[in-house]
Amino acid sequence: MIQLKHRPETLNQPNDLVKEYVEALNKGDVFYDLGACVGTYGILAYSLGCEVVAFEVDEVNYDALKENFFLLFGYEQGYKALNIGIADKEGAIQLYVGQSEIGGHHKTLDLENFCGHPASRSEIENTITVPVDGLDNLIMKHNLPKPQHIKIDIDGSEYAFLAGAKQALTDAESIIIELYEDNDFFQKIVDVLEKEHKFTLFQKGIELESGLRDYWFKK
Repeated sequence: MIQLKHRPETLNQPNDLVKEYVEALNKGDVFYDLGACVGTYGILAYSLGCEVVAFEVDEVNYDALKENFFLLFGYEQGYKALNIGIADKEGAIQLYVGQSEIGGHHKTLDLENFCGHPASRSEIENTITVPVDGLDNLIMKHNLPKPQHIKIDIDGSEYAFLAGAKQALTDAESIIIELYEDNDFFQKIVDVLEKEHKFTLFQKGIELESGLRDYWFKK
């Protein structure tokens, strides 16, 4: 049983498709955790013997992620975390913070092609400037292992992510991505995944908020 200091309740939620996805990974697999928050799913993957690369844009959650991992595993190898946002290219843009506490959600980047749930921008507590980059660039710059499995929970940056992760998506065997169905980008994202990168929808999760759910794709 994993005992997390921050957000320990996350792994005890019913009907958690992301947890099911992670628990289906094999020992030695390379798992990317995009939008890692306090690191819950990456830590679960690491405990199962996976090599993990985590990305979290919000510094508060990033610090909590590092503390969660350190308290469980110390300075063990095989887990890498980067404090950066995932977009289509390198830059510095505004991050709208809807919930500023540790483990808070609704951290959205100021992107022209924002495709997240409207609730994530209904109340903004703070706005800060953060670094962002495309996943392919980050893999090259940091000499990261090629991803086999990718979890994507990046609050409306999914369409931008696709543009900056063409090679990563070519390399990946599966992804699980949180998508908001009720906007113009939803079908465009699905089309890119299915037609360009040859993924097939394997399973849909329950509604997390109205129109928002996880989609598990395989090749």
